[in-house]
Amino acid sequence: MSETEEMMAPAQAPPNPLLRPWQTPFETPPFAEIAPEHFLPAFEQAFADHAAEIAAIEHDPSAPDFANTITALERSGKLLSKVSAVFYDLVSAHSNPALLEIDKEVSLRMARHWNPIMMNAVLFGRIALLRENRVWGPRERLIGPALTLSPLMLGLKLFAILAGSALVAAVGEGSCFCACPTLSFLRVGLSCGECGSTV
Repeated sequence: MSETEEMMAPAQAPPNPLLRPWQTPFETPPFAEIAPEHFLPAFEQAFADHAAEIAAIEHDPSAPDFANTITALERSGKLLSKVSAVFYDLVSAHSNPALLEIDKEVSLRMARHWNPIMMNAVLFGRIALLRENRVWGPRERLIGPALTLSPLMLGLKLFAILAGSALVAAVGEGSCFCACPTLSFLRVGLSCGECGSTV
């Protein structure tokens, strides 16, 4: 390529900071690099990734177990959680007209994305099967009581899992699930499998 062609070639856009690993202390968001125009492409990618992860769980040919259903649901949507957290932090604490316009579109897209997941009969069926079988190890038995609830309450627990609440599968062996404040939504009305206290 000649020097003239190089000068005429459009400059390559820098990568979207929301879609790359953050090389910051404690992996905090690089707010100085994030602009409003980064959010819609990041949400597009996050919705697509999460939909693919949910589809993989839904179409898993193996029999449902804790790892391929509950843990897989908890681990899905990491990019969506990451992008959403940054976006809604900025909307609530450092908003501007551009972000508010994006919020209007994102809110609709978020509802369209989550509604089919929340009403997914295949996912509910996989969890219901786990509820019937009830064969879990030390970690899994902490969440087990949530799978013995009524269909309505089970749906609410499924929402907690899908919404990204910290799940007991991420807690180490011997950890008391009552001591973890991040489990408050998931643990309401359950008894801790480790210490026996009601939470």
